Amino acid sequence: SGNFTQQDVTEVARCFTGWTRGTDPKQSSFGKFVFDASAHDNNSKIVLGHVIAAGGGVTDGDQVLSILATHPGTAQHIAVKMLQWLLCENPSDALVGQIAQVYTRTGGDIKMLIRAILSPATLQGAPAKFKRPLHLAASGLRATSASVSKVDFVRGRLEGMGQTLFGWSPPNGYPDTQAYWAAAMLPRWNFGMDLLFGQIAHAYVDCGALMAAKTISDVVQMINTGIFAGEISGALASSLTAFLIQNPKDARVSAVALALASPDFQWY
Repeated sequence: SGNFTQQDVTEVARCFTGWTRGTDPKQSSFGKFVFDASAHDNNSKIVLGHVIAAGGGVTDGDQVLSILATHPGTAQHIAVKMLQWLLCENPSDALVGQIAQVYTRTGGDIKMLIRAILSPATLQGAPAKFKRPLHLAASGLRATSASVSKVDFVRGRLEGMGQTLFGWSPPNGYPDTQAYWAAAMLPRWNFGMDLLFGQIAHAYVDCGALMAAKTISDVVQMINTGIFAGEISGALASSLTAFLIQNPKDARVSAVALALASPDFQWY
């Protein structure tokens, strides 16, 4: 977060000398944390302006963790990351400061951060977020009450949308921005259509109730209730109604697929 220097990095490395793990499978310490005092630099260090006295041994590392956890820069950094993950791509400075204060006040209590970020007032003012492929597929399967007996083919669709499970090598995880994912819209749109029309092996959606609905209005209401939990936009409801009027035969399943491909569902 720009609050440290190369000297801080060097000093932190010195603090963690001797921190290792058990490597002998015959010992009870195998795979567990072990402190090797003989490998530790016991001289004094300075980390982010904090003097760590000589002779601290294993507690040098503990002090580093405490310094980092309570640093104002950490509060800001964690606030930004959690806001981007849960709320929006570009949180305002005021909102970041508000969530950073919660971090500081609660000693970094993640549950309290989530409660503050997802408070009704904060959610009401937040822009919609573009779903990553995994979120899109999972929400599509859930909204349609799909029966999935094998996940192989669903996983293949995820790969087609660009999100191979466990396929992102860097430790920061797949991007969570619209710009990264919006370039692959066609496979996102096709996912809903293929799901509804049985083109994804081992994934089945029962459309019996949909086909039994008496009126177009009933069909749109079923889509509203099942796909959007009663919060469909007026624009999408009107578009689906017009589509069903113009395509009276075999259009109901397509209407659900169009709902899954709509901005109302592609964003959340």
